[in-house]
Amino acid sequence: MALPLLMGVETEYAITAFNRDGSADPGGWVDSFIPMARQRRPYLADAHASKGVYLGNAARFLIDAGLHPEYATPECTSPRDAVTHVRAGDRLMLELSSAIAEVAPGVTELAVFRNNVDYGGAGTTWGSHESLLFRGDPRTLPAALIGHLVTRIIYTGAGGFNPLVPGAEFTLSPRVWMLEHVISANSTSARGIFHTKDESLSVAGYHRLHVLCGESVCSDLSLLLRVGVTALIVATIDAGEMGTEELELMAPLESIRAVSSDPECRASLLLRNGERLSAIDLQRRYLRRVDDYRRRGGLPEWADEICTRWSHALDQLARQSPWLEENIDWAMKRALFRRWAGSEAWSRLGAHSDAWRYVSRKFEGALKAPGGERPTLQLELLLSEGGPIPDAVARATRYLRSKKLDWEGVKRFCTLRAELMEIDVRFGQLGPRGVFEQLQRLATATQPLIAADAIMAAQWEPPLGSRAKVRGELIQSLHESGKGGFHGCGWTRVSNLREGRHIDLCNPFETEARWQRCGGDEQPVPIFRQRHMEEETFF
Repeated sequence: MALPLLMGVETEYAITAFNRDGSADPGGWVDSFIPMARQRRPYLADAHASKGVYLGNAARFLIDAGLHPEYATPECTSPRDAVTHVRAGDRLMLELSSAIAEVAPGVTELAVFRNNVDYGGAGTTWGSHESLLFRGDPRTLPAALIGHLVTRIIYTGAGGFNPLVPGAEFTLSPRVWMLEHVISANSTSARGIFHTKDESLSVAGYHRLHVLCGESVCSDLSLLLRVGVTALIVATIDAGEMGTEELELMAPLESIRAVSSDPECRASLLLRNGERLSAIDLQRRYLRRVDDYRRRGGLPEWADEICTRWSHALDQLARQSPWLEENIDWAMKRALFRRWAGSEAWSRLGAHSDAWRYVSRKFEGALKAPGGERPTLQLELLLSEGGPIPDAVARATRYLRSKKLDWEGVKRFCTLRAELMEIDVRFGQLGPRGVFEQLQRLATATQPLIAADAIMAAQWEPPLGSRAKVRGELIQSLHESGKGGFHGCGWTRVSNLREGRHIDLCNPFETEARWQRCGGDEQPVPIFRQRHMEEETFF
């Protein structure tokens, strides 16, 4: 009999407020989200973060380090439940932002984005992390799993542009360029493809795999595959049925960048055994091993759907089928970018991108102010007669001529670059102004896999099959009784701070709420105790 699996997703959101004149509002409206959530939802205070709550659907909602809202789904036993609760988080964010905009002075819109990277040069990235239950030795995970994390971006990548270069280099996964190591313990800097942090938030014998190289995606199918396929691979590794032979990459960091730069999915990746495979072929090796274990009854029933959809997606990627442009985020975006730019401008995007990279770096070097500040480039000013850096302009002009380019073409490229990056940002905007939601209304993008009524229900009710049901029902009960104010909540316990009692939820599959006294030296968890800024959420 297959053991139950547990999974969840943490989503970080970007927020921008707009005034009546259309200008961005620098006000601190982010801090309004938690108070507004307390007004509109059953909740208990987060025992470990002053700007956080646990909601009646057992999810955690907080203002995380970096001053962005984060929604962590409750513990789910299937990928469909996980997708449903991610979308419930999206709907909650949209509801709260609309409510805040109604009462915020001068604000006409509070826009919420499922962003992944910042194109303004600040190096900001917003995470979408997965948490997966693991029962075995976590040291077995990297060798068997990293090849999957490197190559899964062919169907999970959000699409966009490399945020670390001044040009416009299309990439399957913008967040890939924020990864600096193969394996790392850090989550906010020096990030790795594989995250070693093992804060199980469970009883002994359980571990939590924390995957931080993923991205927020709009397609339900991409999200379902991202969570479901990875969960099945982890379960197969956990059972000792995966192994590492014919799966390990020689250079994972270089490989993930190569895959991300290759929309045709043909890049040749070198394995430790000397073979060379494409990302599709390596994914098929994972699929064969998972499918073999599934056929022998080792995986939950929902594995049938995931394996079928996984296989179909790989076939469509191999054919470069039009299906991709309706179902996979990066392919949808690339089609949009091509249509907006026009075929000629898109075909010359690489040449203009290389030229702009050269020119901008030369100009920034010439303009560099004491202390390393780099002024924003203003082409009209720099190219004008009597401009501040005539020698740099002359060198750049000669370079452009050598490439059969000119300044008018560079100016058009800069305008196009800004437009494409705005499309990318707007693609993930929540609500009717979001590009993806407009594509769905026009029936040119994949329709939701999750019904609207299921998403509505998930905003209020916890999923079944784990301690999330106990936590969610307890939060609702305490809130309705008016007794929630002197309770604190965490993933592993709910504490009555007045009476010194708590309910132990360290067992991730707990089914009963049993109050018990704190014994010996044990003390109730102090509410609002701040934890280390890098502390992650989940079970």
